[in-house]
This record gives sequence, structure tokens and C-alpha cells, in this order.
Amino acid sequence: MSNSPITIRLRHSPGYTAWSHGWAYLAPFSEDGDFLRWVVNLPHGGPRQVVIRWSDETDTIQMGIPDPKITESDRDFLRRTIRWMFRADEDFQEFWKLCRGHAVLRSCRSCRTGALLRSATVFEDVVKTICTVNCQWRNTERMVANLCRMFGERCPGDGEPFTFPAREKLAAASVADLHEAKLGFRARYISEFARRVVDADLDLEAWIGQTDMAERIKPPDTEGQPPQEHTTPDIRPD
Repeated sequence: MSNSPITIRLRHSPGYTAWSHGWAYLAPFSEDGDFLRWVVNLPHGGPRQVVIRWSDETDTIQMGIPDPKITESDRDFLRRTIRWMFRADEDFQEFWKLCRGHAVLRSCRSCRTGALLRSATVFEDVVKTICTVNCQWRNTERMVANLCRMFGERCPGDGEPFTFPAREKLAAASVADLHEAKLGFRARYISEFARRVVDADLDLEAWIGQTDMAERIKPPDTEGQPPQEHTTPDIRPD
């Protein structure tokens, strides 16, 4: 068992990856100065809060793990998950070539931008995306924080942070329970989605790399619902 830092090298800027859109501001992430804290439910160690720091000079990420010590399998889980979240295995060379001749986007190559931070799972990304529909960004932040607080696992530590809810927990919750998280009409969409995932009606692993998601999901009846729009948060300035 060990709590030595976990270091991961990227082929793009970790700082721009974290701050180029609003996911870093949603629970179970929280700001830690210029870096991030992340609350995660380890397979063996349970809920833990870790600190994710990085260097844009070396394009490396270093994750600090507080005591008590964790198992090697939990370290492997953290390493795989952080690589996924920061898109460590993706190559942006083709994107940078396309940007090279563009007046506005040509700096993407020199700044090594183009990657956007992901959540730990596709399930979490979809639920958060539903929480961006037809609302201001502060309401998205509140909804996601409420989901974590009401349905996630409590993590010992400052502020008593919570993990993102497990799919089984959201699938078991009633629509009325989800309404308590101030989700509004989104509650039934999240309930339907979680239940279909748990029932294996939706294979999230098959979604990875696909671009026709709209054809793969049949949402609940939307008659009488307002047109869907997505919020765009203010991103962190340079």
C-alpha cells in the first residue's frame, strides 16, 4: 500500500484541459487555488478526496492522495480514471493542423489546447449535461451539488464533500425524490436514463467514440416541454 503521488504525462496542456469549460466547477470537483480537488469513491478505499495538480511547462499531472494509504488496485483505478478525464491517450495533432491557418484558432497549437475535461464516467457526463438544459449556469452548479449531497457518498474531510451518485442510487430514487434536488423537469429524464443504464438497456461503453448519440437515446415524452438549450459558463480568464 502506498500514498506516493501519481504522475501522468499528457500530449496537451492540462491547465487548458481543466479550465476550458465548466466541468471543473461542478461537484464532485472543487477549486483548490489554481488546481482541483476531486471526491471519488475508490473500489476498495471508499470515498476519498484527492488533489489534482499540474504543470503546463511539462504537461504533467500529479495527484496527491491523503492518508490513510490505499491499495495498488485503487492506485491503478485512479491512474486509469485520471487518464480518461484528462484525455491522456488522445492525439490532437490533426486538430492543431486544421487550426494552423485560422486567424483566431492558430494559437491552439502553441498553447496545446483542444481537450476538454471529462467526468470520471460517461454516466456522470450525461447526467451533468441534462442539468445544463434550459437554465442558467448557477442553477446547473446547484443541481449537480444537490445530487452529490443527497445521493452521493459522504467523504470525511473539510466541508464534508460528497462523491457523485452511483447509477444504482439514482435509478432507485423516485422522480419525486429527484425533484427534491431542484432538478425541475430534468428529474424524469435523469430517472429514465439511470434506470435504462442499470437495466442494461443502454450500453454506455458502446457510446465511446460515437457521434450519433441522438439516434441512440429515445427520451421520455417531451410534449409540452420548452425548447432545449444548454448553458455556457464563464470560463476562467488567463
